[in-house]
Amino acid sequence: MISRVLATVRGLLAVGLLAGFYVLAACLVLGYLAFVVLALHTLTLPTNTFPTNFHLPVLIAGSSIPVLLGVVRGVLATNSPGHLDLDSVILTRAQAPLLWKTVEDLAERAGAPMPDEIRLTAEANAAVTEDTRMLGLVVGERRLYLGLPLLTGLPLDELKAILSHELGHFAGRHNRFGAVVYRGALALDTATEEMRSAINTNALARMYSGLIFGVIRLYGWCYVRIAFAVLRRQEIEADRAAAAVAGPAVTGEALRSALVLMAAWTDFRDRFLTPLAAAGAVPDDPFSAFEAMLADPDYRDVLAQHRAAPPESARAALDTHPSLADRLAYLATLPPRDLPRELRPALNLLGADPAEAAHRVREAMYPQQRKTMPWREWVALAAGSHVERQLAWLRPAVHTLRGGKTTELTINAVLELLDARRAEELADQVAKHAGTTTDRGPDLLRAALLSLLGAALVRAGSASWTAPWAGTPKLIVRDPAIELGDLVQRALDNPREVPRLRLHLAALGVDSHKPRPAPAAKTGKTDLRLGIADPEIRADSRRSQKLSLWTACIVAVGVLLALFVFREEYRPYRPPLNTHNPFRTPVYQQPVYPVLPSLRLPSLVLPTVRINPGDLRPVTPRRTAGQP
Repeated sequence: MISRVLATVRGLLAVGLLAGFYVLAACLVLGYLAFVVLALHTLTLPTNTFPTNFHLPVLIAGSSIPVLLGVVRGVLATNSPGHLDLDSVILTRAQAPLLWKTVEDLAERAGAPMPDEIRLTAEANAAVTEDTRMLGLVVGERRLYLGLPLLTGLPLDELKAILSHELGHFAGRHNRFGAVVYRGALALDTATEEMRSAINTNALARMYSGLIFGVIRLYGWCYVRIAFAVLRRQEIEADRAAAAVAGPAVTGEALRSALVLMAAWTDFRDRFLTPLAAAGAVPDDPFSAFEAMLADPDYRDVLAQHRAAPPESARAALDTHPSLADRLAYLATLPPRDLPRELRPALNLLGADPAEAAHRVREAMYPQQRKTMPWREWVALAAGSHVERQLAWLRPAVHTLRGGKTTELTINAVLELLDARRAEELADQVAKHAGTTTDRGPDLLRAALLSLLGAALVRAGSASWTAPWAGTPKLIVRDPAIELGDLVQRALDNPREVPRLRLHLAALGVDSHKPRPAPAAKTGKTDLRLGIADPEIRADSRRSQKLSLWTACIVAVGVLLALFVFREEYRPYRPPLNTHNPFRTPVYQQPVYPVLPSLRLPSLVLPTVRINPGDLRPVTPRRTAGQP
């Protein structure tokens, strides 16, 4: 009871955090717009002088646009559909009536509503979704997604446990909250990745937008640790629902088997399906090839070791599912149920011809690939695909020792070097081109020569490769009296054994002078500018930089217009002149005469004479005639 209350409180808090993300995004965008408008308005004030740091708002505005667009993309990502219709195919009742009947029985026993659609996918997993609106209050169509690799590798009772687990999410109404949580996680993850991409590829964004990026990351950190804890609790509740239908023991075995099949399907896809599809070789039924890999004795031993390994108990904070050890420990606490095992293949639920459903899923996997090949021939092609890897070092080694006479690789060219007692030099050259030490040269030379001879024998129809599921395939020669490996080792050790090897090859119909075609050269140039080789990364970098540049230019133009065009100049106040009004007493103002220019005369400086009275002599009046 307490755990359900805590789950409800966490759910409501997660919904509140999702709403808070929208508020935070709106505040960041509106704050950015307010900053730009305020900066332009400040520059238009009449009392403002020409600023010396007017480039600062230009740089901040230009650098913040790519980061804020990442926030906007995160908000828009929440409107994307939650189902995977583009990567799946619908399975109707008419196409698989037994599967639909099984799901109906399991839904009734689990107390869950029936899904409206069942879709097949190319993943080793199962999932359920609900189209929800208004934060999960309004529920639309329900879908059940079932991976065809699970149907291929699971027995029927374990598949029923997996289906009961998924239907348990419907019974507990987990998807209503889960849809909201995944929507918020998708929004925050999209925003964070877009912002990180902009910061990593844009120097301006890295300088001025670190605060916005830090706020979004901190918000996402709080969100996932609160919301994902609720999701992990829901997985435990779904395990309890599955155990009530199929039993705790079978449910635990189903969880182990599902993880093993996930690893096997990933191995099959990464080592065979994807590389050969890139070369244009797509099987018509990849799931039959996957079933053949699961049935291989050597590969079954590998899966058994993986299954017997102790379950991992470590769990990260960002995991939506509890660890396998925690789930198995919880199932062990439930009361056991003695139910009969159903070990027949779960693939029988698709009817008598499951290949039709497999072809439809394959078309969804490779919609552009119209040309396919039979899956058995595809397996044979996959078995021989290791030859070029072995010959990648033998070809340049032979070319070097033969003095660069020809670039074609033939069996006769290698045997001539062995006959000339140059096996040790050839082994050293193979090790050199392989980038390893010379002590591994003889082993690499032997493996490469066996691959070269094996490819020629297969081409001549005298041998075949085993399936390459558990590692390097083995060569099976149709004549059991011939031990090709022993003949090659003798020729490498003793040049006198080379003619014997030539004789056996001729008896098997091998033309030793026929050149081995070189692999097609890769066309196109790879730009490694600034250490970035991914074209998508370079394109994102260029888009982000162009966006920052254009934004900075627009804001700079706005700053210049604010400074020189729309800026109001200061003018002194002048009272308006009165106009004529016949209904009021005229008021006359003293006219204002214009100030005439004045002419300043130069000042006249007169010389001064200074007289000291002490220096004057007394003057005696002079008498004239006629005076007494």
